[in-house]
Amino acid sequence: PQPSLPPPLLPPPWLHLQQNVYVGAAARVKACEGMGAESDDDLEGRGRGRKSLRGRGSRSPGKRAGQRMLKGGSTWKPFVCQCNPQQGKVCADEHSCLNRAQHVECTPGVCTAGELCQNQRIQRMQSPYLMLRHVGEEKGWGVLAGEPVPAGAFIIQYTGEVVTKEEADKRLQQYEALRIPHYYLMTLSNELVVDATRSGSLGRFVNHSSQPNCVTEKWLVEGREVVIITAKRDVAVGEELCYDYNCANQIWFSCL
Repeated sequence: PQPSLPPPLLPPPWLHLQQNVYVGAAARVKACEGMGAESDDDLEGRGRGRKSLRGRGSRSPGKRAGQRMLKGGSTWKPFVCQCNPQQGKVCADEHSCLNRAQHVECTPGVCTAGELCQNQRIQRMQSPYLMLRHVGEEKGWGVLAGEPVPAGAFIIQYTGEVVTKEEADKRLQQYEALRIPHYYLMTLSNELVVDATRSGSLGRFVNHSSQPNCVTEKWLVEGREVVIITAKRDVAVGEELCYDYNCANQIWFSCL
């Protein structure tokens, strides 16, 4: 029998992205207006509906305190959870923090918990130490935990180029025509898809498993939706991270 080849030293080249990059028509998708809470009554009465805001927030002079100017000229006012650190509430869990319960990250400079806020994991990039390793000929490259990861912990944001679904369909045809063996496309919203085929975070290397130790979640960060990977259970050092592609939003993928 032919001897097996040694595993490659490095994966195929890709551009590492810590945050999503909006490309083409996706960059012109206007953020939905009216999603920000304008009063305490709005804060108390808002439901658990899924949000679809897009656009990188930035401070806007001349707007009311706490507002952000989004692409397209619309404004978005961050939700304020009203956690009180003097009462021991620092946005640490979904039972005490209204934002966290709805998968909305608190906004720096606006959250009442201030620097003690523990609901800014994505913005602060509070990922555990991760190791990229070749995990066999069938799977190829995978991501291993470099330190113990407790259940529910944020692991990494799934980043890439954000494109429209129409553009994603075109790219998929191009990848297949070019016989690109590995492509990674994750649904972000009804209109947008994250394409991590050529650029993205280490999240693109997290493999599929029918018995996963991780899950994907959608969160709202400064007026835009993002997809993150979190621990479904406690993960030991050296254990490979994986999630169920069929239960996630990764509707187009090549996991071999």
